[in-house]
Amino acid sequence: NGPLEIPEEFLLCLKDEPAAYNIFLRYTESEQKAYIDWIYGSKKPDTRVERIVKSIEKISKEQRLSEKDISSS
Repeated sequence: NGPLEIPEEFLLCLKDEPAAYNIFLRYTESEQKAYIDWIYGSKKPDTRVERIVKSIEKISKEQRLSEKDISSS
């Protein structure tokens, strides 16, 4: 297994927010994977967009994804 692949859509959004991007890169691979799995676990494009926005807000505040986040959506 190589390094974790960040989906291009999410990567571009992160790069639009350099602080969030740098924080995300400091997360462990499992923390990054939790965000990616949560975002792309949605079947609806609108839900994915909402999750990307929420993720970037949380990452900007250096918050990890919690079980509450995952179960509430």
